[in-house]
Amino acid sequence: MKEQRTLSQNVNIRPDSTQKKLSAISGFTLLEMLVVLMMVGLISTLLMQSLVFGLNGFERLSVQLANNRSTRVVEFWFRSTVASLAPNEEKEKNTFNGSSNGLYGLAFRTLKNNDLIATPMGWHVGERPGTLHYVDENNRTIPIYSFREPSLSFVYISKSGQRFNQWPPNSFDTYTQLPAAIVLIMGEGKQREEWYQSINSSLYAYKERKIEF
Repeated sequence: MKEQRTLSQNVNIRPDSTQKKLSAISGFTLLEMLVVLMMVGLISTLLMQSLVFGLNGFERLSVQLANNRSTRVVEFWFRSTVASLAPNEEKEKNTFNGSSNGLYGLAFRTLKNNDLIATPMGWHVGERPGTLHYVDENNRTIPIYSFREPSLSFVYISKSGQRFNQWPPNSFDTYTQLPAAIVLIMGEGKQREEWYQSINSSLYAYKERKIEF
C-alpha cells in the first residue's frame, strides 16, 4: 500500500510541476508586444535620424573642403602669375596696365606657360558679381572661380607703399611700369579678405627703368 501511495503521489506531482513550468514559460501578452515594438520603432527612428544627420554633415564638410581646395588653387594661380609680371621695354600694347576691375601685361609664368617666356596674360572681374576671369595670350576670357563675396577689386601698391586703384597712377608723372605689389580684395567689412602679392623683380634680367609718358 505504501508503495502504491508513493507511486501515486509521484505521478500526481509530475503534472503539477510541469504545469507550473509551462505557466512560468508562458509567452508575452499583446500589450507587452506592442510596447516592445514601439520601443524598437523609436530606437530605429533615432538611429536613422542620427545617420542622416551624420551623412549630411559629412557632405557639407566635403563640399566645404572641396571649395577650400579650389580657392587655394585659384590663389596659387593668381600669386604665381602676378609674382612673375615683367615690364615691356618697347612700350607696346602688352605694357602693364591695371584698373580696379582687372589687369593685363606680360608674365613669365601663366596658366599655360611656365617656361619663363614673357607671355601676355591678365585677370579681371566678370560681369557676374564675385566671378574672377583669366585672360590668356590669345585674349580669350576664361571664367576661373566664383567667390562667395560679390565684391572683387584690384589695388596696386607703389614702392613707397601707397595704394592706387589703377596703374599707372594719374597722380604720378614719373613711375615704374610695374607696381611693387598687387592686391586682390574680396568682400567688405568683416568678410573682407586680401591676397597681397609682391612682384618678383629678380625674374627678369634687366632693371626696371623709370619711364615718362
